[in-house]
Amino acid sequence: MLRNLRDARRLISSIAVHLPLHVAGDVFEVNIIDFLLLETLRVFEPGLHQALFRERRLLLQRVFVSRTSQSAIMSFSASSLAL
Repeated sequence: MLRNLRDARRLISSIAVHLPLHVAGDVFEVNIIDFLLLETLRVFEPGLHQALFRERRLLLQRVFVSRTSQSAIMSFSASSLAL
């Protein structure tokens, strides 16, 4: 993604502007790797970044598993590893 010095400066400037928005006191409120990857996409691939934002429910789905189902999954996983 970084083809030249101008690209590096664009990314660094964008990070410098948006990084403070995710800090609360001494705590960084988001995963730093996720932040850097998403910021890189926002700067260099804005169409992809917008598509990810628009379809975020596909990426952020939460799966709720009952304790019974979770136990069954764990025992199945354990028996699969024993093979």
